[in-house]
Amino acid sequence: QVLYYTGNNDQNEMRLFKLDLKSNKKTVLYKGAESADSLFLSKDRSTIYFRLGKADESNFRIASFDLKTKKYKNLYPAANDQDDSVSSFFYNKKTDSFALLHYSVEEDYKKTDEANEKGIDPEPTTIHFAAGHQNKFDELKSLDQFISDIAVSDDDKRILFTSYTQKGTEQTASIQMLNADTKKYENIISNQKSFKLLIDAQPQFSKDRKNIYFLAEAEGAKKLKDETGREAKVRTIYSYNLENKTFK
Repeated sequence: QVLYYTGNNDQNEMRLFKLDLKSNKKTVLYKGAESADSLFLSKDRSTIYFRLGKADESNFRIASFDLKTKKYKNLYPAANDQDDSVSSFFYNKKTDSFALLHYSVEEDYKKTDEANEKGIDPEPTTIHFAAGHQNKFDELKSLDQFISDIAVSDDDKRILFTSYTQKGTEQTASIQMLNADTKKYENIISNQKSFKLLIDAQPQFSKDRKNIYFLAEAEGAKKLKDETGREAKVRTIYSYNLENKTFK
């Protein structure tokens, strides 16, 4: 059993680690000025897919890291594209396919600048949904919403995402489900008396596709404080049954 994860050193270099859970041996596979998150291990366990950020670029990409050669390569968008940015992606190991959210950096900057000039909340940047394999991604839908994450059922038929609205400091999230065939979407989970959804609720389908797991703050959740004085409430994993529409 092996765990792959990233972390930064004192020079703020990104490092990719491999941890053998049996021997507890830790190995540095790569280090560099890039940033990396959202790690997924490929179906054949030869490659790690991740979201890549470079110091000299404003956009984020999907890249693959070869565990044998210890080198990475760009997958999406094209290497010369400095505007298209991946905000979130999901790798489906069963079908060896991807789903992703992407947007225009130029549009995002423009809407932020306009909001700052007017002293109002920014309008959401258009988020584009795409899905496919390494060499070909098909556009599914575009929404003018704040969207923070994406996940897919193992048959690639249904896509989950967390959408939220923002008014001042108040944020209200909901979990939506998009049908990949019809391109229609619907609200699945909203705030309940017992919990408040996080704006990055990270919804995931269960293996049998009958349940959705997600993160939320329970009613009366305990507040924790870190060494800098920042406070955050304890997060809880919930499940929602799609058949009987009950929470657990």
